[in-house]
Amino acid sequence: MTKTRTPKDGYLPWETDMDLIQAVAQLEEDAPPPDFAARVTAALPRRRPGLLVRLRLWAATPRTLTLVPARLAPVALGLVLFAAGVAVTLAVRQGPTGPADGLVPVRFVLQDPETEVRSVAVIGSFNQWEAGGFQMRYDPAAQAWILEARVPPGSHEYGFLIDGQRIVPDPSADLTRDDGFGNQNSILLVNGHAI
Repeated sequence: MTKTRTPKDGYLPWETDMDLIQAVAQLEEDAPPPDFAARVTAALPRRRPGLLVRLRLWAATPRTLTLVPARLAPVALGLVLFAAGVAVTLAVRQGPTGPADGLVPVRFVLQDPETEVRSVAVIGSFNQWEAGGFQMRYDPAAQAWILEARVPPGSHEYGFLIDGQRIVPDPSADLTRDDGFGNQNSILLVNGHAI
């Protein structure tokens, strides 16, 4: 004979786990009330989302932007002043800069109103005293021989090679130096900016 256990003995009224499973299966299933999920959610403590989530939500929210020119003027002025300050700071840190190849544009001019000369070239320490590539052209309007050239920064001695035979100093040069052979060379100081 099988003894039936009672709840007062500390046992439940079924014998095995299978009895428990069958008892649960026989229970009637009621649908939860319609506001059940809302009540459970409302009962949970509210947590503030993290900073990244808040930023993403803020960025994803559509906004209407109204621009008033009178209010934008101080902002635009501030941006311009900021950009100018950055540019000045970078220029001061980098120092004077020339073109990417390091050569600086220089303009050579030799006045010749009577057109007494047939050809002129600029020769100097910046081109190893060779005339190739440094021939000047005559400009009738200016009545002068003119050459736009690019030379490296620094101090250079130079002169004009007239008709391929004689060297004369630049009459408009502020500085000259004796070349040691009884002639004067003009001095060109190039500081990294166009002259």
